[in-house]
Amino acid sequence: TAMARHIRTLGPEGRQEMRARLGIAADAPVLMFLGRLAREKGLDLLLDAFAQLNAAQAPLIVAGDGPLGETLAKAAARDPRILWRGRLEGAALRDHLAAADCLVLPSRAEPFGLVIGEAPAAGCGVVASGACGAVPDLLGGREAGLIVPPGDAGALHAALARVCADPYLRARMRADTPAAIAGWTSAGWASQLYTLAERVTHDAPETTREATAAPAPNRKAERA
Repeated sequence: TAMARHIRTLGPEGRQEMRARLGIAADAPVLMFLGRLAREKGLDLLLDAFAQLNAAQAPLIVAGDGPLGETLAKAAARDPRILWRGRLEGAALRDHLAAADCLVLPSRAEPFGLVIGEAPAAGCGVVASGACGAVPDLLGGREAGLIVPPGDAGALHAALARVCADPYLRARMRADTPAAIAGWTSAGWASQLYTLAERVTHDAPETTREATAAPAPNRKAERA
């Protein structure tokens, strides 16, 4: 993907340079939220959980826009650790993801959650709620991500505290990201669709397959 190519081009030195430009220490645990600023995305839960973190050196990058942008920006302004970036696109988005250790997606409702695929492509671990549709496919049973119950600010705080306090956990999450998105390709999606179509055809009742294959009756001949 374009994200993975950009990260390879940056390399470790480019990642540290991006952190330096943001005023972030090289060894600091960096969290990031990326998404629409609406209630279902749960940024309010994240701000509450982050406010309770006893981690002075752990910044939170917030990127996105939406109907709750102004309200949430005022709440975030009370915490100097929060870097409010508004809407990010292209190279700017990729640079900020490269600087982060962990993407946080605490959605109350999320049919899929494309950013759960984008973050590992940037070598970034994930903390996500179980409401995100992409969680079982991309994070289930993997070290690249931690899964929390939707709407549970306490569980979210505990997960973030683990990530911020444990550099070895952050390293394991980052190391597992390539495996987490190994099938996150056009060829992988096509293969999954083909397998699903075969399964549906194979599992269809025999009568359904016979009805589909049988020729339509000749109504003119019947009337004759």
